[in-house]
Amino acid sequence: MKPEIFGWTGKTLKVDLNRLQTTVLSTMDYAERYLGGRGVATRIYYEA
Repeated sequence: MKPEIFGWTGKTLKVDLNRLQTTVLSTMDYAERYLGGRGVATRIYYEA
């Protein structure tokens, strides 16, 4: 069972300055597999 998420928790804002676009990425897909914010950020950076 996944916990309820409120506000900005579980989300990351991706900003593309070349295209002037923003995208909201869900970090809940990574939260159970990677430990803490540093682990999630490293995985997102690796995929980019």
